Amino acid sequence: MAYTPPPFAPQHVIPAYPGFFTLFLVDGDTVARTPVVGFAVDSAGCTLPIGAQGLIDDYQAIQNPDGTVEDFDQVWESAEAFLSGVVARSQTHRDVGVIRDSSQPRLQSAQGHK
Repeated sequence: MAYTPPPFAPQHVIPAYPGFFTLFLVDGDTVARTPVVGFAVDSAGCTLPIGAQGLIDDYQAIQNPDGTVEDFDQVWESAEAFLSGVVARSQTHRDVGVIRDSSQPRLQSAQGHK
């Protein structure tokens, strides 16, 4: 029988300072952003961002109020640098999916993305 991790069970909710966003890749060459209004923390100290629609668990990175972007193992100076890094990594490892041939990566806001 395969191990199934327990569901995320928040113990605390911490409000987020303005300027936090979750980032995720759309169509391989566009970064969409969702505003973060808080962070949920479980008993093990794991955190998930909270958006207007509730917990956000389908993000790839967090953009901080100072514009830097963090994922689980790297920090970028901006959302543009994050996109360039993810596209370059996916072309090497094919871990993001199909990348459209595009000369200019795009950024967009995804207000209300679930």
